[in-house]
Amino acid sequence: GYKHQYWDIIQPDIIIEPEQDPGFSAAMNLGISRSKHPILVCMHNDVLVHEGWNPALQKQVELRPGRLIYPDQRPRTRPEIESMLNDHDRHNREGYDDAGMFMTTRETYLKSGGYDADFTRSAMEWALHVRARGKGIGVFCTVDTFITHISYTSFVESEAETESAQSLKLREKYQ
Repeated sequence: GYKHQYWDIIQPDIIIEPEQDPGFSAAMNLGISRSKHPILVCMHNDVLVHEGWNPALQKQVELRPGRLIYPDQRPRTRPEIESMLNDHDRHNREGYDDAGMFMTTRETYLKSGGYDADFTRSAMEWALHVRARGKGIGVFCTVDTFITHISYTSFVESEAETESAQSLKLREKYQ
């Protein structure tokens, strides 16, 4: 199975290894159903977090209960970031949410209906946002912390997109 870059630092409470990859949304719902914690963090396996992410998101969960709280992930210049971090009112500044990670309470997540299992590899967050907003749950993206989000989150692929097919194509094209 896939092991996140922080595997040696943060050991999960439980490890769930389905026989087949059910796709991102179904896998996240399965993990949440087995978790017992009142605060949830849903993170794609291709997200890199930045120092201070956890307390920053927890603060937003406290300031904005009943919402899905996302960290900012818009590419920004150093002066933009410094300006935000020096802004005393930054807790009220909204960032750019292209998804990849969020924090919320278990109660809020369950009220939203969770991820839609029909979305296995893309558009998962947009479907979640539509479901959440339909239940009166807001989405807030904070500039208090940032993430870097690389690519896809599930290994559900067509035969032409499998890692081995892509590796073969790369070798044939550039040999």
